[in-house]
Amino acid sequence: MLLASDVFTFGAAPARPYALLAVEGPAGAGKLALVRRLTAAPAALHLHLASQTDAVLRDLMRRLSTLGEPLGAVPANLVHAARLIEAAVQFRYLEEFLAGFDLVVADRWIQTWEVYCGDLGEYTEWYLQIASYVPVPDLVLYLRVSPEVAAARLARRASAGQATAGHGPAGQASAGQESGGSASAGRESAGRVDEAAALREAVEACARYDEVMSGVDCVVIDADAPAADVLAEVTGILDAVGMPRPPIPGTGGGADVPWPGPLRGA
Repeated sequence: MLLASDVFTFGAAPARPYALLAVEGPAGAGKLALVRRLTAAPAALHLHLASQTDAVLRDLMRRLSTLGEPLGAVPANLVHAARLIEAAVQFRYLEEFLAGFDLVVADRWIQTWEVYCGDLGEYTEWYLQIASYVPVPDLVLYLRVSPEVAAARLARRASAGQATAGHGPAGQASAGQESGGSASAGRESAGRVDEAAALREAVEACARYDEVMSGVDCVVIDADAPAADVLAEVTGILDAVGMPRPPIPGTGGGADVPWPGPLRGA
């Protein structure tokens, strides 16, 4: 099976005026918390990769479906292909905007679609040629979390009513089935969550992520650890590879107020 990351050679990033960091991992790994902390500075940008595809596909399905007929599921390979196209276009047309930052941190990368959507299906080679226009990150972080920890975090989030759209499984049942957690974590009744189902989904997602990320040049982070420990480890890694980053309190940065730009040399 040929997957999107087969066309990328990580570690050979093209020249660009900003550093590009990609953060990957299953729902419940703590990606959003980490990305928000790393981009809490004017010179850093939190980038949502290919975030517009879902709405377009949902609208298309509604237009194509027969009046009164329930909306069918968007095929996973269509979601995968559409997101690769959007990602390539996104970087092409945001080129000037992105150049205004020192650090761009992507919340998820192309591996998300490999995990949740699988193979691209027919015309794979053609879609991968388009995907080759997506830039290569300077560094990919894989937040590796145990299923138990991921499921517990998602259950707490759902019970608290804090599930957010646009950061979860893509293309499992339809283009619109994206949430801040698993599908089970989103199925609440009076604040109750199907924890057993959430754990089963987390086991499947974590195993699939391990499979996909094993073929990616990335740095693996123990995401079972508290958020502060994860942040400290990532900060050290960014320093070691010479990537710009905001000063983090307690890690040698010394900042306890909103950080000014630029980040380079911080």
